[in-house]
Amino acid sequence: QQFPESPKDKNLFYSSGTMRIQRFYLIHWLQQNKISDIGHPKLNAQDLETFEYQLSKFSNYDFSDYKNDDKRFFGDIDIAVFNRKSYSMRCRSRITIVTSHPYFDFAESNYDEKVAFSFASKSLPFFFGNPKDNANLVDLGFHKYTGFDYSAEQNENLVERWQSTLESNKSFLLDKEQNFDIFQKNRQNIEFNFNLLISTDWEKKFLQELEKMPDLVRKLILSKKITPNL
Repeated sequence: QQFPESPKDKNLFYSSGTMRIQRFYLIHWLQQNKISDIGHPKLNAQDLETFEYQLSKFSNYDFSDYKNDDKRFFGDIDIAVFNRKSYSMRCRSRITIVTSHPYFDFAESNYDEKVAFSFASKSLPFFFGNPKDNANLVDLGFHKYTGFDYSAEQNENLVERWQSTLESNKSFLLDKEQNFDIFQKNRQNIEFNFNLLISTDWEKKFLQELEKMPDLVRKLILSKKITPNL
């Protein structure tokens, strides 16, 4: 609410602070498609080798041309400072690529601040990583978004799933006209989710959901002092 709305004059926003396996894959794909205005850290040799090795278990995909440079938008700064500085960039972008922590199909609906930021900036989130992230938004009362092709989520091979998801939605990410069209198609969903985000008492909702859980689970969560992500 503190940030004024700005014209949506950019196709997409993406920045990775902590590199994870699906983010490494995504950044390489964006590099190959000549998308340079993205943020990511430089990997040390061991991490680079680890990601390439892990992905080789699912595919023979070649990552040898990965550009391992430091492309942080504002340098090495605190995450809270980054979130404030980058907010105007999110607000200008019609699509925000959301890459939450990968749970590799063992858990669903684990949303974090990246989802909330895309809602708050009235940007259209493109979910990349966990299956059913878009469909499961309804569990929290949000509207799911329309237009993106998530049919590859059924594929158990992670690399094939990610590759197919990116290629199936390539035009929305890269083509300005189709990017604009899918954003316009979701304007009502974007407004609804923004209003729900800022009008909901998320701590109260967290406690209400907690009360529905079995006693043992509730005690375990409270013992960890877990607080809601949103």
